[in-house]
Amino acid sequence: MNPLNLLDVVLAQRGDDAAAAGILAAMAGLWLVFALIGLASVAFFLFCWWRIFEKAGFAGAFAFLFLVPGFGPLIVVLLLAFGEWPALKQRA
Repeated sequence: MNPLNLLDVVLAQRGDDAAAAGILAAMAGLWLVFALIGLASVAFFLFCWWRIFEKAGFAGAFAFLFLVPGFGPLIVVLLLAFGEWPALKQRA
């Protein structure tokens, strides 16, 4: 059910502006929580990939390639799969 349909149902049943304001406030709060969880997830994901790149000997900033839509993750996989790892060169 679409949240706007829920708002229409409540307004039709009660005809009350306070009910509509309450529902809109609840939806806004829920979207804020979802946005914060999403941003925290993206930040953790980028942090993990930053550490992976650093351990492989690359610049950690390569983790931001994941933010490029479409080809970003493909470039990262190809770089890690077929690229020469500087960390392995240092060990030899």
